[in-house]
Amino acid sequence: MKDPARRRVVAGGLAALVLPRLSAAPLDDVLAEGAALPALRAVLVARDGVTVAERYYGDARPDALRRVNSATKSIVSLLVGQALAQGKLPGLSHRVAQLLPEVAGEAPESPGASVTLRQILTGTTGLAYDFMRDMRALTGAPDPLQYVLGLPRSPAPAGAWSYNDAAISLLTPILERACGLKLPEIARQGLFAPLGIETFRWGTDRSGQTPA
Repeated sequence: MKDPARRRVVAGGLAALVLPRLSAAPLDDVLAEGAALPALRAVLVARDGVTVAERYYGDARPDALRRVNSATKSIVSLLVGQALAQGKLPGLSHRVAQLLPEVAGEAPESPGASVTLRQILTGTTGLAYDFMRDMRALTGAPDPLQYVLGLPRSPAPAGAWSYNDAAISLLTPILERACGLKLPEIARQGLFAPLGIETFRWGTDRSGQTPA
């Protein structure tokens, strides 16, 4: 950058501009430079809580919905935290067998039934799952819950972290059972509406379940 006092951070197609001083010329330069970044869709500049500049690129619009992919995992984790704080979920140490007794009762010997809520949230379930190999089987399963409960234990050391969409998918029925609502409505009431987010779309998998 020509101006060493200016720093630009670009992540996930959203850019935040951090300036010690705001002046029109450098700001215009940065907004113009954004057009050269193929993955960039928006730059929003705020100072003291006030939006001072914004620019959209490509097919982006301020009112357009964008795919957020696995960012939903963070959203669902926040909703789990809310349910815990509200007493709707009993605790992080409770096992799937306790949180989903009807489902786990169909596979009582399943390694997945003994997994705790804490292990799901921290990615340390110990269930064997490979994103590149198993994602299609998970999304195409007629019953994703039974698919997860059918996973064997991983040969990795106990407590090892792994990226496990299948294990995370258990959070949807856990939350829905605890709150008595479908996941999109839980999110709307507990998170989106308080944040002023009025429009969103959350799809479902083959079984009709909203994926976490």
